[in-house]
Amino acid sequence: MKCERVVFSGHAIQRMFQRSPGRDEVVAVVSSGEIVADYPDDSPYPSRLLLGFVDSRPVHVVVACEAETGMCIVVTAYEPQPEQVTVSLQRGDTTVILKQVPADVCENCGEYYLSDTVTAQVLERTETAVKSGAEVEILKFAA
Repeated sequence: MKCERVVFSGHAIQRMFQRSPGRDEVVAVVSSGEIVADYPDDSPYPSRLLLGFVDSRPVHVVVACEAETGMCIVVTAYEPQPEQVTVSLQRGDTTVILKQVPADVCENCGEYYLSDTVTAQVLERTETAVKSGAEVEILKFAA
């Protein structure tokens, strides 16, 4: 994200203190993180959820941008917590439900993120279910 200036909300500073991402880590995510979600209707400024990696650890930063001045306001920052989720996918007449899938979950919006390896396994299992002609397949994920 292009920022002329980065400032931190009081809430962000408190969360950074509680959750461990440091100032330098947060600034690195703001400057080079991947945009995960846009919140154009946020007030007083539109914001974005960014994802970056610091020493292989995922770090989320919600940042609002004041377009006129180029000021970026860090709203909050945290490391998503690893959890297990249920993934439901549909194609045509087939529904596949995978339980206990390891994922990082955004504590702001609840969106889950799967690693590349887990995504490959999920897609492989769901493709197998479609090819078998299953109408509904419920599976327990095992890495």
